[in-house]
Amino acid sequence: MNRTIDLKSIVFWSGGILCVLFILLLARMWAETLVPSFKAAMARKAAHAPLVKQAKALALTYEAVLAAPANAVGKPAVWCLRRINPQETLYQGKEGKSVYIGNPYTMRDLAGSTHQTCTDTLVTIKSVTALEAGSIRSVRLEVEFVDYP
Repeated sequence: MNRTIDLKSIVFWSGGILCVLFILLLARMWAETLVPSFKAAMARKAAHAPLVKQAKALALTYEAVLAAPANAVGKPAVWCLRRINPQETLYQGKEGKSVYIGNPYTMRDLAGSTHQTCTDTLVTIKSVTALEAGSIRSVRLEVEFVDYP
């Protein structure tokens, strides 16, 4: 067999090898940024797992917290919350069931419209305050955002 090596073959194979090396370099750079963030997210989930378990065992609802605030303050809850904006969050996405988030900027903005369905959110009940101005009465339910379970 007599094979001849021409310039066209050399350029073709050299280009192919360079493309593969470039793709491998991009994959490594992507993995270097993705793997640490994935590990951090898994560590955060593991750290919050006992709190999630406690919240699910307590099964506190919005109504239960309003009915007995003294029994709920300081306790965790997993609530389905719909965040309208940093100042307004709704329990189960329902109007009239406002929840004040004490640390709203630690929550990430979820993709979608403000009319989206609610998202399960791990919170800690901070306070329930009765407000009264003349004949108008309302309740301010404040929670601290922990994580998305």
